[in-house]
Amino acid sequence: TRAEAYFARVLARRRALHGSDDPRTLYAMGHLTAVLAARGSLHAAVTLAKKQCAASLRTLGPCHPDTLLCHGHAVSLLSQVGRHEEAPLRSTFLAPS
Repeated sequence: TRAEAYFARVLARRRALHGSDDPRTLYAMGHLTAVLAARGSLHAAVTLAKKQCAASLRTLGPCHPDTLLCHGHAVSLLSQVGRHEEAPLRSTFLAPS
């Protein structure tokens, strides 16, 4: 779709300009994940959401609101595709490092 192509270009540009772990890149990843999920590409959305969560955790930390939001989206997507066992427990995810 046009939206998917647009957000894929935005993500590529953000990565090129700011790197993979920059918050602006992570926002772009989140937008592309949402587009993928909305058009039914749930497995692709899960893959991207997990990458976004890992980068957000590294960059922003486990208790940052953006990391928590990303985690919630990833858990929801994993649930939608029946991969419940891959969703980390909230208490484990929020444990101080």
